[in-house]
Amino acid sequence: MSHRPRIDEHETILKLNKQENPYSSRDLWRPSSPTVVYVGTVPFGLAVIEMTEAVLMRYVNGKYIPESEYRPPKTSRQYVEHTWTATKNVPCGRLRLVVYSPHRDITWSMTFHETVKRTLTRDIAKIVKSIKGSTEVVQKEIQEAEHRTELRELQWEAQQERWRREEDHRQITKSIGDSREQLNQVIQAWAKAVSIEQFLKGVEERASNLSETQRETVQERLRLAREFIGVQYPLEFLLSWKTPGERYVPLAARKAGENL
Repeated sequence: MSHRPRIDEHETILKLNKQENPYSSRDLWRPSSPTVVYVGTVPFGLAVIEMTEAVLMRYVNGKYIPESEYRPPKTSRQYVEHTWTATKNVPCGRLRLVVYSPHRDITWSMTFHETVKRTLTRDIAKIVKSIKGSTEVVQKEIQEAEHRTELRELQWEAQQERWRREEDHRQITKSIGDSREQLNQVIQAWAKAVSIEQFLKGVEERASNLSETQRETVQERLRLAREFIGVQYPLEFLLSWKTPGERYVPLAARKAGENL
């Protein structure tokens, strides 16, 4: 993937005034895609910018003008114009050529810039020669960058595998715990259902020794009790239980199934 590094447009490094925004250059217009040329198989990115220079500016009537162009108003001594000065970076009309590696993991670059007395067009032969002379260096850095990329990918894959194994272990442990908890609930529900059924049958057996009127009363109460409790089938509790393997299939089992 082509990559263009951040390019400094300042002609010289300067200590910025407090009113100057040191990050303003990041908002400058730039092409949507880098310009890349090849010398053999080695790519070089090219960027041409207009440099800026530090100029003392004066704020007058809502805008900044060069201090050299400022003329104080010819008014009475009692009138004081609301104005101040600040150092600003303004386009200087001179160009800078930045040659860089478009590889995202390489910081190699070299620059050529115009001066007041010399333009870039006069140094084209020198620039071409410098680029050709840098192919071996850039090619070596590309190979080293690709090797670093491969190592990072291997490390990332290894990390993902560790995460998968940790998550697999967590899911296995959870499925065992959930299965054990459900089985305990099944056993308790089974015991409760059997106990209720035994109680109702016991009452029904005792009622057989009562008088007809009492027996009918007890049987009616038993019917109401069974209707209230509902029909319970203990075997359904066991059939609803899920084993750890039914809850979660471990990675090892999945891989073994894929290899069949």
